[in-house]
Amino acid sequence: MPSLFAVDQFNLRHLTRREVEIMDRLVIGMTNVEIGKALGIKPKTIENNITRIMTKVGMGGTGRRVLLALWYEKETR
Repeated sequence: MPSLFAVDQFNLRHLTRREVEIMDRLVIGMTNVEIGKALGIKPKTIENNITRIMTKVGMGGTGRRVLLALWYEKETR
């Protein structure tokens, strides 16, 4: 598992436009169902995108998903 420093060094350019859209909504607390409705895609597709994001940064699991969301919010202020 990478350190917090390694996650902070992750470059947002590695995320696709869709992944950024999902992260934008994840950061404000939307569920996969809500994100899916907002973007016109299925909740399973949202989960697949989140998994891909976690893979890109070498993280997984719900707690790590929250950590990445908080990090993303901090990085984009």
